[in-house]
Amino acid sequence: MSSNHIKEFAALDNRADPDFIEAKGYVYVGHSRENLSMENMPSHDDILSFSNELAPQVNREVLSESRPSRVALIGREIVPIPIPEAELYFPEDLGIAPPVKKLPLVQN
Repeated sequence: MSSNHIKEFAALDNRADPDFIEAKGYVYVGHSRENLSMENMPSHDDILSFSNELAPQVNREVLSESRPSRVALIGREIVPIPIPEAELYFPEDLGIAPPVKKLPLVQN
């Protein structure tokens, strides 16, 4: 990918001002195999190189990457999201009506 494309992507990203940018490439799977080949699939190094060039142009940095997924995460900082602990409490009263064994017939 040329530097010109990176500048164009940076312009779009700066306009949108997202919290995170996930840089990833085409993956040779499914129906797309009829239109493209394995040669069209960028390597993880290509994606990381692109991400390292893009990040400073959007005032962000490469925060994380996954080689098996061929993806890089670009952003300002990783913000941990607290995950609440699961509760095993099950309330006695669920706030619903008790079951009715026989419903009355309604005649008009």
